Amino acid sequence: MAKELWKGDYAFAETAIRAGCRLFAGYPITPTTELMEYMATHLPKAGGQFIQAENESNIPYILEGAAACGTYAFTTSSAPGTTMMQEGIAWASKYDIPAVLLHSQRYGGATGTLHGEGQTDYKRDVTGGGQGDYHTIVFAPATIQECVDQLYVSWELAYKYRVWVVLHMGRSLCHMYEAIELPPYKEPQERPAWCLNGKKHEFDPFCNYLNDPKEYVRLQQERYNAIIANEQRFDALGLEDADYVICAYGIPGRIAKQAVQELRAEGHKVGFIRPITIWPFPQKAFDQINPDVKGLISMEINDLGQMKEDVALAGKKMNRDRNIPVYAFYQGEFFNGEEVKEYFYRLLRGEVAPEL
Repeated sequence: MAKELWKGDYAFAETAIRAGCRLFAGYPITPTTELMEYMATHLPKAGGQFIQAENESNIPYILEGAAACGTYAFTTSSAPGTTMMQEGIAWASKYDIPAVLLHSQRYGGATGTLHGEGQTDYKRDVTGGGQGDYHTIVFAPATIQECVDQLYVSWELAYKYRVWVVLHMGRSLCHMYEAIELPPYKEPQERPAWCLNGKKHEFDPFCNYLNDPKEYVRLQQERYNAIIANEQRFDALGLEDADYVICAYGIPGRIAKQAVQELRAEGHKVGFIRPITIWPFPQKAFDQINPDVKGLISMEINDLGQMKEDVALAGKKMNRDRNIPVYAFYQGEFFNGEEVKEYFYRLLRGEVAPEL
């Protein structure tokens, strides 16, 4: 298919419909309101149901009702709305009911702000934002096309592992325009055997943690170990000879990669990792790094640095016999390629101390 120019929000909504989504519940919020408006217009034409919830707290429960019957369910929100959904997402995760969430971050604490890119919601989405004892598969797209491709397979992954899949992205992707190729239409998979069917239904043993908690824990660990083994995704460059490796995700990853290419052209042995999944975190990428690497660098758009701890842990796992220093560059606004390079030069001059 030929590429077409699409706005992010519209491309994501159209992709969800083509992927087989037939239930959308949401509440207007910048920067995903346009996605919701597109679904309101076009999802009913595809035989789906659009619901505007009275608030974000109720949305996961609407999705769970549909998903428990085998319907591909979808929602989208930003910082405050996604935070209000956390109890419902935790509840669904405990009962293994799958759905898909597109979360567009806004920089800042609490409700966030309306000006600027942000990566302030990393820990919430990666570590389980509700009661916490669960995981979601978390994609971190860097382009509209990448988000389209990830969204297209999200329901298949959600139902395969019976988890929520989260598209964790910066606000810019929603309002950007990029030339993309939309995927073809496909029908949702057949209703899984565990779904409700309107007849007498035996309680699903997979989520029966009250009656057999030990077996439930075993199944949980088995499921998450399978995700870790099979679903790590990343983009990498120059790891085999790297003295230092820069790690950045999302749109900042696009910026950092260009800077790394320029640094390598100058003769510096710099590697690059962009996690495409931030859960599971791509340990397989770090295992490819030169074992004599001098340091890892986490680059993020937030106030305190959040991914840096996962970078440090990945470094520890790749080389357990020594401590690999982790440097962190984070600020509450977009950085550009020149700032990435200047930070690296300062590190070489000994002007930057490791954080971990």
